[in-house]
Amino acid sequence: MDSLALCLLKVGRFTAGSPAAHPDGSHNPLRNDASDKNLMEDQTVNNRQSAGRSGTRLMTQITDRLRGVVGRFSTAEPTEHKPRRSRKGIKEPSVNKSAVNTVENMALSKLKPTGMKLQKARPAQIRHLEAEIQGLKQTLRDVMASVQQNQTHYLPEVFRQVEQRLRNNDIHEALTKAIIDAVYSQTQPSESQDRRLLEKRLALLVLQLIRQAPAIESVKVPGYKVALLGPTGVGKTTTVAKIAANLKLNHGRKVALITSDTFRIAAIEQLQTFANIAGIPLSVVYSPTEMQQEIERYRNYDFILIDTVGRSQKNQRQLSELKEFLDAADPHERHLVLSLTNGKRTLFDVATRFSDLNPNRFIFTKLDESTTPGVMLNLLYKFQLPVSYLTTGQTVPTDLRPARLKEMAKLILYGNSGV
Repeated sequence: MDSLALCLLKVGRFTAGSPAAHPDGSHNPLRNDASDKNLMEDQTVNNRQSAGRSGTRLMTQITDRLRGVVGRFSTAEPTEHKPRRSRKGIKEPSVNKSAVNTVENMALSKLKPTGMKLQKARPAQIRHLEAEIQGLKQTLRDVMASVQQNQTHYLPEVFRQVEQRLRNNDIHEALTKAIIDAVYSQTQPSESQDRRLLEKRLALLVLQLIRQAPAIESVKVPGYKVALLGPTGVGKTTTVAKIAANLKLNHGRKVALITSDTFRIAAIEQLQTFANIAGIPLSVVYSPTEMQQEIERYRNYDFILIDTVGRSQKNQRQLSELKEFLDAADPHERHLVLSLTNGKRTLFDVATRFSDLNPNRFIFTKLDESTTPGVMLNLLYKFQLPVSYLTTGQTVPTDLRPARLKEMAKLILYGNSGV
């Protein structure tokens, strides 16, 4: 009886997983050293006097303590029992039978062989497993990133060839992928090697992404104002001369020229020479006020064409000054002139910064010098502006072509070789 009592007492202390009393003497509800000492003394004395009587009292004390331990840590709520009286009229303590059974089962499980020992993992093993798991997670992330960047690996060979051609024509990679995927999603397996069908569907899709501005010569509004703006060196002055010559010589319209490009003497002389030959009036303005005065002077002309000074897209002060001239002129059309000899990053930067000046048309120049005219699509898709003209050389007025959708689509898909 003594050994069984001690065994149950130990199980009652440690099966709940609570630590022993703290070294500083703080209270631990699972352990009362004074009570344990008294309990052990009582047990020794009573065993010597009467084994039966002391064993009964000892088991009652152990049961009370086990009931308290299990009541604290068991997830199941204990069932309450009303105190009952013995046949001799002595009030006995209430016992949680389910708690006692639980503890007994736990004690038996400690005593019975399981056939296998469960060892607690050492910290070094845990760290090794965690490191291995983190490595697997990183590998998975790398694979997913690679798949996302190269999702066209599943494409048939014909599609991959066309995709590479579009990239070589300086079309943005994301836009190229979107176009190829859109066409591929509409392609049946039996059509996946049909290049002619692929090219046709690509052309139809590109035609939906670009816009053509109405021809200027079709406008019938008196005093219709058209301004050209853009960075330096893109050919604004030559282009405005080409438009003026086309309107007067080919369409018989009455045209006036205004320039605010007073920073380049050669530009004024060049435009003045052309105006004298073509018989077109030219005014040079040095302030927004003079711009308004000259606009009023030519208000009865069919068209007033305005050449502005070239400005760097990185100089905000100069762009603000240019905006003052444009606001004074208040043109019906503002054409942003861009050279196709520039790369896609430069063109995108220029178009973004000049967007504060509210352009509503694109003119693309130097098509004859460009090796990647497909760069146009990046701007047309991003800024959703129509194209009015393409220029192909220095000759006035012949090297100026009104924008045509089919021609632009061919330039985008095939470069200069496709025109």
